[in-house]
Amino acid sequence: AIDVFIANGYEGTSLDKILKLSGGSRTTVYKTYGSKQGLFLAALESMVEELYSEYAEQYDEKRTWEEELVVFGNIFLKGILSRRAIGAARLIYSESARFPDIGKWYYEQGALLSYSCFAKVLENHIALDFEELKGIARIYIEMLKNNIYLKALCLPGSRKNKSYLFFILMSINTPAGISSLDRASTVFWLGLVISMSLL
Repeated sequence: AIDVFIANGYEGTSLDKILKLSGGSRTTVYKTYGSKQGLFLAALESMVEELYSEYAEQYDEKRTWEEELVVFGNIFLKGILSRRAIGAARLIYSESARFPDIGKWYYEQGALLSYSCFAKVLENHIALDFEELKGIARIYIEMLKNNIYLKALCLPGSRKNKSYLFFILMSINTPAGISSLDRASTVFWLGLVISMSLL
């Protein structure tokens, strides 16, 4: 369904167009989702689940926290810079003023959820309060996005065709016994390196 919304815009998407592609009946759609907006939010939720399920599938408890930063960063950037994700984000931004619930969902289940999820990753490696870790996660994720995300939103086709696997080859030699705050500083540094490598 999300592809139909992206191709036709929110207002230009009718249930008939969606049903023509996916099958089913109007009765089933209204019973399951309640409205077109409910269907749109469900389609967005499915996209978010795909992003985090990919990370869950690749999770390895034996990875160091530095390696975890790189793996998460790689999956996160691939996810938010995909054609579907960029198309959905453009749609959300354009419709949020008229449909506040869509904007609210995007903020809570997109941005805030990404901070919490990455904070949980850091929690296994850095001995800080969870709220502090969420702050670190927020800065790291926003550094990853840098201006790459904005360019992808506003300038279609401007993103360079670089491999996201590039920064998996990077290594960070961190002394044993590094403090939690020093680790947090490295989180910021690596986020900047990764994002700048994609410019």
